Amino acid sequence: MKNVSRLFLFASVLALVLNSCRLARNTTFVAIDSGYDHTCVLTKAGGVICWGDGITTPTEITGLTSGVKAISAGFNHTCALTFTGGVKCWQGGNSQDFGIDLQLAGPIPEDVIGLTSGVTAISAGGFHTCALTSSGGVKCWGANAVGQLGNGSTSQFVATPADVVGLASGVSAISAGSEHTCALTVDGAVKCWGFNSYGALGDGTTTGSATPVNVVGLVSGVSAISAGGEHTCALTSTGEVKCWGYNTGQDDHQSDGMNDEFSAIPVDVIGLTKGATAISVGGGHNCALTGQGEVKCWGLNRSGELGDGTTTDSIAPVTGSGLKRGISGIAAGEAHTCALTVDDRVKCWGWNGFGQLGDGTVTDSSKPVDVIECPGPCQ
Repeated sequence: MKNVSRLFLFASVLALVLNSCRLARNTTFVAIDSGYDHTCVLTKAGGVICWGDGITTPTEITGLTSGVKAISAGFNHTCALTFTGGVKCWQGGNSQDFGIDLQLAGPIPEDVIGLTSGVTAISAGGFHTCALTSSGGVKCWGANAVGQLGNGSTSQFVATPADVVGLASGVSAISAGSEHTCALTVDGAVKCWGFNSYGALGDGTTTGSATPVNVVGLVSGVSAISAGGEHTCALTSTGEVKCWGYNTGQDDHQSDGMNDEFSAIPVDVIGLTKGATAISVGGGHNCALTGQGEVKCWGLNRSGELGDGTTTDSIAPVTGSGLKRGISGIAAGEAHTCALTVDDRVKCWGWNGFGQLGDGTVTDSSKPVDVIECPGPCQ
């Protein structure tokens, strides 16, 4: 979420509809993403299965049993990118979050206005969403009170996708956080916009911006980005992880392995100066995947979201219990984390108050638990 701050203290009503099911053991999963209180996986067949927000077992999403190539889970909404380049979103909360007809907003996936084709990537944030077009441009919609849409204004809501200023082309990836957004250019540079009181934009200031600003020191060499609560992380082409924004402060956020309250410029993460292959930023914690299939997480751990068997915060990355090898994908949510294994299993840990761990309970776990499975397909 991509991944949302504890500033949002109320739960969403993400509707997980159609058939309650268990994850089939013969199903191949190609992607996973975690939102505030829910988690979704994408199957090789292009189907979307989610759990959480009060539903404790995996559930197929109506109308999305095939044809989907990417998913992104936000605070109280989720979006899917189809193979035809269209965007569909669904939710149970504020209908203005994702820009569909207000009369149609709710549990059933609906087309996003103006984005029925031509999209190559999506990212759902707090109460806004962004899309990357085939021309390398970025469009965002939803909440915009702090300029997180990047359209040069701070209007409360923008119901239909609007162009991000200065990013009509040349972008290769996007990541929407709680109230800020970042883009990775084809040259490997990072630009961010939106809320910046704790330096989440990485431009060396704490001044918000309704248009993209350059992240200090990241003008090339970045291969992936992830925006979370009030902080952001980047993965370099050499496997190094750098983070900036809120660190320890009032909520004890720990984004970079340092004790400072925040950093307005990127800093190296302890122990991750090489070897990382993927990153995911949550509400107050972060996780990295190494080339050996090992998961390392750091930051807040009050609900066990670091997965090391404790509830002790860590300013340096720790290895999740039983996660030293065999992990192919990682997704950090608000205060929970989920992972895909190389043998097509799904494991989750951390906060489980709304069933977002998918193990059939609402009990937190500081160690990974298996998402409920069954021998055959969802029935």
